[in-house]
Amino acid sequence: MSTPLLQARGLQKSFATGDGGLFGQGRHRHMAVDGIDLAIEPGTTLGCVGESGSGKSTLGRMLVGLIEPDEGSVTFDGQDVAKVAGKERAALRRNMQVVFQDPLLSLNPRRTIGQNIQRPLRNYGVGGSEAEDRMARLMKMCGLDPAQAARYPHEISGGQCQRVAIARALALEPRFVFLDEPVSALDVSVQAQILNLLLDLQAELGLTYFFVTHDLKLIEFMSQQVIVMLKGSVVERGTSAEIWQSPKHAYTQNLLRSVLRLGSTPDWARFAASETSSVIP
Repeated sequence: MSTPLLQARGLQKSFATGDGGLFGQGRHRHMAVDGIDLAIEPGTTLGCVGESGSGKSTLGRMLVGLIEPDEGSVTFDGQDVAKVAGKERAALRRNMQVVFQDPLLSLNPRRTIGQNIQRPLRNYGVGGSEAEDRMARLMKMCGLDPAQAARYPHEISGGQCQRVAIARALALEPRFVFLDEPVSALDVSVQAQILNLLLDLQAELGLTYFFVTHDLKLIEFMSQQVIVMLKGSVVERGTSAEIWQSPKHAYTQNLLRSVLRLGSTPDWARFAASETSSVIP
């Protein structure tokens, strides 16, 4: 095994809930992430699966420094994320990027596609023709026509918007990308295209992913290693094959049972007949 690119030890995060009432007496703490350890090797994908509210996205945001943990530490390439500052902090931010769930919400609607992709470059002092050239290369790499650079996000499809978001995330040539349910807001017909794009980019650029989803089918397709989260804790971990073929925890087994499978061709005529007979006149 190689040295992990990213490691987390004892990560813990809670949030205050409730309106508090008089003097805040009604407030309590919700434990979103409770003492999680993990390691992700370079060029691989760690998948994280669980239902809504299980703490998946909170965990991912702590890994990339968007949320500070209450307890525990995150180490990226040997550096403690919480302790770096100045130029080291800026370099670290370049190496850790995010692709969010809803591309339309993650892109600035007042900027063109080209401006959205160039924004990280300009934030780091890359401008002029260099930024334009890099934008065009990123668009081609992500399956977009550079001629679309003058369009706005609302003028293209959801799948194309997510390609723009991916191109923007790759603008600073990161090594690690947090994929926060990157296809859940897309049509089923487009999801496979985006997932295949992410796999192609990983193979070409040597990217390391933390892939969050509630869909176990996608975990099998995208990930080498998997953690299963429930109420802020990891209840099971293993390889993708182990989780898919022989889950140990009852929660993982229930997730697996919820995955649609067609062992044989359905009898659609019988189904239609039963539906007709059940209609109330």
